[in-house]
Amino acid sequence: MAVTISESVRTAAVFSISRGPEPVAGMPIEKIHLDGLTVLLLPGPSGAMVEARALDESTLAETVERVRALLCERAKERTAWFVPEAAAPTDLAARLARLGLRPYDEAPFEPRFAAMARVEPPEEGPTDVEARLPVTFEEFLAGVAVSDDAFEQDEADRRAWQEHRRTAWLLHESGESPLRSFVAVVDGEIVGSAGALLCDHGVNLIGGSVREDARGPGV
Repeated sequence: MAVTISESVRTAAVFSISRGPEPVAGMPIEKIHLDGLTVLLLPGPSGAMVEARALDESTLAETVERVRALLCERAKERTAWFVPEAAAPTDLAARLARLGLRPYDEAPFEPRFAAMARVEPPEEGPTDVEARLPVTFEEFLAGVAVSDDAFEQDEADRRAWQEHRRTAWLLHESGESPLRSFVAVVDGEIVGSAGALLCDHGVNLIGGSVREDARGPGV
């Protein structure tokens, strides 16, 4: 029997940045909503993402320059623009390319992403892998390290996050943060890390990563 994905879930999957929860007080994250797009700012020189939704063709160049000025003001050296297939105009990616943007082919991003909306539970994982929330700050940091290595996080971005890790952990522990961090444990060692963003219409699974020497068995 075919399963229908509701429009609210589909929209949340396609426009995951703009439709996701707002940052909570204390987190070093800022979300700026402009006409037709949303800018997400994180610590570090590469901590900037722009999600386009519907941009006016006649003022597109001015919009790009406005975003560039904002990012220069915040000392961002690299920015990833996300242009979903549902964004308008339909040739927005090509138009942005003509304005100087290029395919992002460096870690941690790729030139093209896919979003999957799952409405049924997945199959059980390997029995020798324990996937759970971290129970200590040290476990939380171990999961962060796995993710940073797997996604080849820039050293400057890692340093920029360091002073905020304790705050992120406290917000995680209190339940105030919409982000939940998970770790995968095998033989007492943390070998995997993943995040879950609690949204209005579902849970957005983000940033799954596995330590290089532990890949293959299904962590």
